[in-house]
Amino acid sequence: MPNPPIRSNTNPPSPWAQTDEEKAALFARHLTEVFTPHDTTIDPDIEYKLAHINKPREILSPFTMIEMNYVIKRLHPHKAPGLDNVTAKMIQELPIPGLKILLYILNAVLRLENWPTSLKLAKVIMVLKPTKPPTDVTSYRPISLLPIISKILEKLLLLKLTNGRHCHDWLPEHQFGFRKAHSTTQQCHRLADNINRALEKREYCSAVFLDISQAFDKVWHAGLLLKIHQTLPPCFYNILKSYLQQRRLIVAYNNATSQSVQMSSGVPQGSVLRPLLYTLFTADIPQHHSTTMSTFADDTALLACHANLNIATTSLQAHLDSIADWISKWRLKINENKSTHTTFTLQREPARPYTSITTLFHKQTQ
Repeated sequence: MPNPPIRSNTNPPSPWAQTDEEKAALFARHLTEVFTPHDTTIDPDIEYKLAHINKPREILSPFTMIEMNYVIKRLHPHKAPGLDNVTAKMIQELPIPGLKILLYILNAVLRLENWPTSLKLAKVIMVLKPTKPPTDVTSYRPISLLPIISKILEKLLLLKLTNGRHCHDWLPEHQFGFRKAHSTTQQCHRLADNINRALEKREYCSAVFLDISQAFDKVWHAGLLLKIHQTLPPCFYNILKSYLQQRRLIVAYNNATSQSVQMSSGVPQGSVLRPLLYTLFTADIPQHHSTTMSTFADDTALLACHANLNIATTSLQAHLDSIADWISKWRLKINENKSTHTTFTLQREPARPYTSITTLFHKQTQ
């Protein structure tokens, strides 16, 4: 396979990385920028609220051997290991005494509310995206490999989060991503049904389809921690805080590895907690009484239907304005290239030009 030099197309471009060591270091520097919030300034109000969170009185109940065995049996035995080279197959073949020791360690993490540093260090493999130039550092997709013990701990914690009413109370009805018995097909049917009903009534259906830029990688940790505190039972806060903070990664490229670099934003790739944490972070996205919202992960569709096109577009613009304020507050960005507006109608007269997306982007940059 070709092994061309790689560089970052910044202005000015970075020097060419030619050896495996140089490439691993270049990828690590690039990922440091990827996992940095859009806005790195400190929000005094949120920092004050986080600093004055009281230690919860209740603690999480310990994991049981039955729960741990349930998780271990469902591990994929052929998944690539993390930096510790411990595989799922090795864990699955542990004798009873070894399983008891593992359970003791996992419950110690839960009791101390301290996610070990070694379990927060990810091994990252860079994979070239199809049809992308191999000389550009942005043409590569990072694949994160986490320690298998961390994965077991995450799955056990997820069971505690989802078994009760912890996530059902706050999960928005319009979000079809990461939910049981919900799929992209069902969300598409929901959208199509709304559009068809509008057309049957001879109404205009003005629609905007939004995509959040680097949604999972740019999640603002301080904002996420505040929402965890406000949304989940208090006993989950400290363990999830430890889980998110001081996460690091090492890039492996052929036989070379980079120095470890910090991830100061985002929800961890390869983690089963990643979807739930992102959904929690975006659960309070504003809704509007005159529009229909449909979301799947980071993709969002807004529909406004009315017999009068001006009323439909005005309702849609009002909803976009509230989302623009929310996007700015929680330090996210809309991907302009992947967002679009269209009007569904059976009317023959052309719809007037629409500039809501442009307005939204303008508000984001203020």
